[in-house]
Amino acid sequence: MKYPKLLPEVEFNISSTGITISSVRYTTPRFLPYDQGGKCRKCKSTEVELDFIIVKEGVVVYCTRFEGSRFVPFDLLYDLPGHCFFKVKNKGRVFNVPYNASTEIPKTEPIEPQILPTIPEEVTQTPQPLDTLPSKEELDDFFQSLDATVTGIPTD
Repeated sequence: MKYPKLLPEVEFNISSTGITISSVRYTTPRFLPYDQGGKCRKCKSTEVELDFIIVKEGVVVYCTRFEGSRFVPFDLLYDLPGHCFFKVKNKGRVFNVPYNASTEIPKTEPIEPQILPTIPEEVTQTPQPLDTLPSKEELDDFFQSLDATVTGIPTD
């Protein structure tokens, strides 16, 4: 691998009650409950807008259902090599990335986060070739079902 991943991939599962975050750097998935569950009180929408930034110490989540932002620290931390600079661009929004938020240790608790010196090797799976190609009818059925899920069901 020429360039190993410095920051891990993170999966978000969005439900009507909150957001579940999972990654290889979390021992168990993390659940973030919404401050406003169900429909939005202002616009009555069921949609959720989600922005996130992955930093060395964890994930910063910006969501329309949260008051402010939420920081979810990783269980496993890895050192970044040398000097690393990250530039965050987003249309019409400014992100203030908290620095060292999870490594600040209270004076009453001498426990430090586990910092590992190297980044683990990523396991890649080779894609398996298809035994048979799908027929035109199967492809048409697939695209029709995809179109039905994208357009959604009209509401009153």
